[in-house]
Amino acid sequence: MSLTDEKQIITLLKFLAISFVVGVVLITIYYHNQTKGYAYVQKGDSFAGKVTATKRLRGDTRVHLESGEMLVLPYADNYNYQRYRLSEFVKEGDLLLKKKGSDTLVIKRYENEYIFVMDRVINEKQ
Repeated sequence: MSLTDEKQIITLLKFLAISFVVGVVLITIYYHNQTKGYAYVQKGDSFAGKVTATKRLRGDTRVHLESGEMLVLPYADNYNYQRYRLSEFVKEGDLLLKKKGSDTLVIKRYENEYIFVMDRVINEKQ
């Protein structure tokens, strides 16, 4: 191995290290910008609104309501439904309801009401 080869290898390693760091920074900035303006739904919140858009990102479910509110919904499963994950269940046109102090999310779709409990799995089949 000649001195030139070693210099080329060191230069390549430096380039790869810098590229990796720059990539991590860019990805972090991108994900941070994806969450701007969204409020994480908590037990003390209350809202009622028609869902105008949904988006799934890194395991979170983000919804836009007709009122302009942008929310991140918590994890919730209800095995009484074919699509038991809240993230897969909620869709545009649903009416999403939550009372202050409650951990229950109600989705009204057509004439039906669907219940999900924040951060819980309910009605799991044994």
